[in-house]
Amino acid sequence: MNTSRRDMVWKSMKRILAGCGAEESVLTEESCIGDPELELSSVRFIQVMVELENVFDVELDVRNIWNGDRRPLSELLDYIEAALPEAGS
Repeated sequence: MNTSRRDMVWKSMKRILAGCGAEESVLTEESCIGDPELELSSVRFIQVMVELENVFDVELDVRNIWNGDRRPLSELLDYIEAALPEAGS
């Protein structure tokens, strides 16, 4: 996937996370789901997943994204990128 597409997905992810309470200025791809700065309760986590599904028109399998371990947002970003159709398809 090209960098500009990844940047677009990342910017959208940060906006969605910020809308659910995370401090956008401290978010990096290395930030982990479960980090205090994300401030994601279980309800907010589900809100983020639903919003990501709606924005990117993908279906996210939460078990593959977060299984209670500290997983970096880069893994979620990779997962969404892999689920997106290729440009021009």
